[in-house]
Amino acid sequence: MRENGRSMVEMLGVLAIIGVLSVGAMTGYSKAMLKYKLNKQTEQLTYLLNSTYQLLSETKFTEPSESLNITDIFIKLNLVPQEMIRPATSKFVYDAMGNEIYIGWERSTELRRGNGFFKITLYGVNDRVDDDTCLNFLNFSKEMSGVLWQTNFIYSADEDDSEHYDVRIFGDAYCKNSACLKDLTVARIRELCDTCLNQTTCNIRILWY
Repeated sequence: MRENGRSMVEMLGVLAIIGVLSVGAMTGYSKAMLKYKLNKQTEQLTYLLNSTYQLLSETKFTEPSESLNITDIFIKLNLVPQEMIRPATSKFVYDAMGNEIYIGWERSTELRRGNGFFKITLYGVNDRVDDDTCLNFLNFSKEMSGVLWQTNFIYSADEDDSEHYDVRIFGDAYCKNSACLKDLTVARIRELCDTCLNQTTCNIRILWY
């Protein structure tokens, strides 16, 4: 007599196959979303850097302060992508990975031209479960080495929480006797990010004029 339908073993086999395919699809989706967010983050950093030149044509920094948070100026002049703005605050903007970004200007006599430099600070790199953002920031810095002054790490591993600026990698025009952004290797980028993740606190800054 011919049996109709499927046996329990066959049904379990079908369900197992569906489960494997579902896990594979979710993994692929997660990787695609991460890649999208990192690419978007790079676009946002490029946008902010390019906005500097428009800002300089519209605003003169004559304040006596040594360091200024100019995030609100960027927002008011529409120099920040709308998706980076959160209505609750004008002190920070947020990148595609959800990181808090501080845009600043600081007076300095170290540069070859102008009286100060711009800076983007990414907070709490060590608080992240992964270091994709750190890797992306350093890769971005390497690609933009021709226009950047330096990228540095601000970290603390001491009980008194004192900050250290020991790691500085410089742009093309400033790295003659120092580490150069353009020479960063995959292994060195990974090493720097791993070191940052082991600190009590760790922030990354990108500086340019």
